[in-house]
Amino acid sequence: MLDPTIQVRALPLHLHIHGGILLGWFIWLVLQVSLIRSARRDTHRRLGWVGAGIGTACLFAGPLATVAAVGGV
Repeated sequence: MLDPTIQVRALPLHLHIHGGILLGWFIWLVLQVSLIRSARRDTHRRLGWVGAGIGTACLFAGPLATVAAVGGV
């Protein structure tokens, strides 16, 4: 399983950023659902703008990671 002869290269910075953005999106999604479930709609609506920002970041991070994966960056 953990073969020391296998060479593993470090991930590029843009993939770390992409992963962080998507992790933030999933955490935000669970938070939003939890807020609605606990009847805290005012907080849910205020944090909706955070989701708009994260979603916009996903629009840029996703294609950047895809282009880099096929060798374009």
